Amino acid sequence: MKNKGRLLDAAMGFALTLFVAGSYFYRLPLLESVEFKAYDLRAKLRQDLNPPSEIVLVAIDDDSIAQIGRWPWPRSRMAAAIDKLQASGPKVIGINILYSEPEQNQGILEIRRLEERYKALLGERKIAQKGVDFALEFSSSTAAMDSDSKMLASLQSAGNVILPLFFPGGTVGGTPDAVPAEVSSSAIKAGASDVQEEAKISYPILAFSAAASGLGHVNLYTESDGVLRRESPLVKYGGELYPSFATRLTMAYLGLKTEDLKIEPGVALTMGKLRVPLDDENRMAVLFNGPQDTIRVVPFANLMADKVGADFFKGKIVILGLTASGLSTQWNTPVAHGFSALEVAPNVIANILHQKFLTRPLWAEQAELGLLAFIG
Repeated sequence: MKNKGRLLDAAMGFALTLFVAGSYFYRLPLLESVEFKAYDLRAKLRQDLNPPSEIVLVAIDDDSIAQIGRWPWPRSRMAAAIDKLQASGPKVIGINILYSEPEQNQGILEIRRLEERYKALLGERKIAQKGVDFALEFSSSTAAMDSDSKMLASLQSAGNVILPLFFPGGTVGGTPDAVPAEVSSSAIKAGASDVQEEAKISYPILAFSAAASGLGHVNLYTESDGVLRRESPLVKYGGELYPSFATRLTMAYLGLKTEDLKIEPGVALTMGKLRVPLDDENRMAVLFNGPQDTIRVVPFANLMADKVGADFFKGKIVILGLTASGLSTQWNTPVAHGFSALEVAPNVIANILHQKFLTRPLWAEQAELGLLAFIG
């Protein structure tokens, strides 16, 4: 009876060990959810509530919209914001708003309709032009209302603005759409098999892309429980690797070019003298400084009303974007729910600049398997 009991105990122990080992290898939801909760608890204990000195956010928040007017705003207003920021001497400006299509300006459309009608009446000799050249009047009125041209001029004048691009998803396969040179110039000309790959791409209008000092993707990828814990510093599209918005801003701050980035798949991304450890999916774990508003924030309305000191942005990474209710994407993170997308990139940048990372040692898998076998 004792031998049978021991055999039964051994069989049960062996079966349980196999079950736990299988859960470990195949990441079964039960054990994975336990690990996620333990990870999130440790993340809260690691919080550093001191804001990084290198980064400032300019937030289009509820109060700014209440003061200035309903969103979307004309791009001429964004151009004015870029001009104000540039005058204070930031190292780099990031605009976390994707302008993928020309602005639909009803005023310009009406002016063009009147211009065509005027030309038709002249052709039919129903009116005669004397004195004033109305062609110049139409042209000057169109130019005065063309917000895209004003924003383009501000981007070109600043010369240090990073703009976002976005991968809207889709099934990978077949031949991806060709990417214009204005966009592909921001890619790294090297492949990595395990990097997140996307099938579609959305980028700023080409004039803006050409005027920007670089483009970075703003895609964020959550875990199976919907919580954002990791960053994808690089995403593959069409055989090329595109840096993330945070990576691109860090590069600009450090004066790095795309050729200064080197990836060792599953090990690290080297950015000049800095090293970003990567996991087996070529992502980095994000150590969040703290909950919302840990990063220094200036409301957009305060910027435009000159309520910020002249040197406040000097030498800084300045990121402008939406935080207003109903307009900004909110994420669940280990340290807070409803975390603004605008605040994700600064945490990633701070991790890279201060070399604060959560890493998994190369021997971790062997140690975990050994522990499972020992307990079994």
